[in-house]
Amino acid sequence: MPDNKIMVINTGPILALIAATGNLKLLSKLYKQVIVTYEVKEEICIKGLKYFGVNEFQKATFLVQLKEPLS
Repeated sequence: MPDNKIMVINTGPILALIAATGNLKLLSKLYKQVIVTYEVKEEICIKGLKYFGVNEFQKATFLVQLKEPLS
C-alpha cells in the first residue's frame, strides 16, 4: 500500500477506476499527489465531454495536470 506518495498516472488506470467506481476519489485518498501528464490529459479529453470518463476526469480537481508536453 502506498505511503501517501506522489504518483504519475496513465490513461488506462484512470479510465479503469472510473469504470469501476464512477469517479477518481480513491486516488486522492491513497496518494498525496497524483500527476497527469499533458499527453494523458489530451488522450482522455480530445473528443470532449460526450466520451467516457471525460466528465469524471475533469471533476477530479485534486489531479495535478501538466500544461506542457513532456520532452
